[in-house]
Amino acid sequence: MNEAYEVLSDPNKRAVFDAHGVEGLQGGAPTPPPGGGPGVRFRYSPAPAEDVFAQFFGGGMGGMGGMGGFGGPGGMGGPGMGGPGGLNIEELLGGGRRGMGGGMGGMVPKAPPVEHPLLVSLEELFSGAVKTRKLTRRGPNGRPTEELLSIEVKPGWKAGTKLTFESKGDHGADGSLPGDVVFVLQEKPHPRFRRVGSDLHCQLPVSLETALGAGPGKRVAVALAGIDGRSLRVEAPMGDGVGALAVVQGGRVRVPGEGMPLGAKAPGRRGDLVVTFDVRLPRSLTDAQRVALASALRGATYDLEPKAPE
Repeated sequence: MNEAYEVLSDPNKRAVFDAHGVEGLQGGAPTPPPGGGPGVRFRYSPAPAEDVFAQFFGGGMGGMGGMGGFGGPGGMGGPGMGGPGGLNIEELLGGGRRGMGGGMGGMVPKAPPVEHPLLVSLEELFSGAVKTRKLTRRGPNGRPTEELLSIEVKPGWKAGTKLTFESKGDHGADGSLPGDVVFVLQEKPHPRFRRVGSDLHCQLPVSLETALGAGPGKRVAVALAGIDGRSLRVEAPMGDGVGALAVVQGGRVRVPGEGMPLGAKAPGRRGDLVVTFDVRLPRSLTDAQRVALASALRGATYDLEPKAPE
């Protein structure tokens, strides 16, 4: 490229190039006097544009021969590449687009994507479901059109999962192509379960009577309906020490494989179910029950330390 930049920096060679193109430089034309007075004539021998290009930049034109030559008809410009109507040296070195069809200007832009929430229940995320949504969008003529979209929710998918329908958006008023429509899964609150990753958490209320237990050393088993509707038998963790309750308030137990499906990464496998026991006091007692209970609980030990709310 040193020779090309020499042309730019030398005003005399630049004048030759602007008037007669590369051929003028290659033909050994005389250097014009300062100021380039009128009547100055130049001589040059025509040379194939491919050879000139190779001498300037090294290597041949390769697959560019079909362009009709830089200096002739069908090429990039007018006579001599640098002559009237042709590419000047700045356009050649800087990648100018003049005479090249305007570059990327013919591409039609696409409208940005539009997101819509898709509410799904925890049961639907557990077993999978097919949801349908009516989509109203602006057509190419500006009139609204309606379309029913079928959305398949796979078992184990999580809130935040995005499902994209390409080019289902509005046609732009400015002529832009329709953008994509994206549905974002949102999980409906569940009355009993809370999802944490692939695990399910729930609180299992038990009465004080159940928490007292049927006898020393006997574990308490409580029935619980799982997310799939099956009845599960959950054994409560026992307290430590002599005389401990059969069910400890806030005690937790993990039931393996009773959570949410792990999805495609582990087909057939599920997370765990984490059960927290919540011991409930009676809402009301008769006078006799209250007296008897107070008498029975006299001397019992309690954990009365305040705790931060969960």
